[in-house]
Amino acid sequence: MGIMAPVGRALFSALFIFAGFDQFRRFGEVTALARSLNVPMPEVTTAVTSFIFLAGGICVLLGVLARVSATLLAILTLYAAVEVHPFWKHEGEEAVQKRVHFMKDMSIAGAGLLLAHLGPGAYSLRRNRSRNQGLKLGP
Repeated sequence: MGIMAPVGRALFSALFIFAGFDQFRRFGEVTALARSLNVPMPEVTTAVTSFIFLAGGICVLLGVLARVSATLLAILTLYAAVEVHPFWKHEGEEAVQKRVHFMKDMSIAGAGLLLAHLGPGAYSLRRNRSRNQGLKLGP
């Protein structure tokens, strides 16, 4: 049972770590998409979102600030679902594809909220506040 938490964190965080790197790499394209969606301050929003994806994904992977990071990632994913995949504004095959991506985003956000509620679990680097022993590896 103890291995499920780190494997789950790795699977959840991989998406965000990759997306963060990819958004920085394709910064101009992502900013143009944000601009086309009327996102306020698209350059700043793209930079901040990319940083949160990358840093939040790494934090979840390591189990450091995992609850806060998972919450931020869930909020951003919910926002993306509504703004980028509004299937209710489309028809036909495009609506079907948008709905699939919308539902995937909702599932990912749900996993983030569960992680935020339950915590990082076993084999995570986190502060042991009760004994003031610094970082602790393990359950």
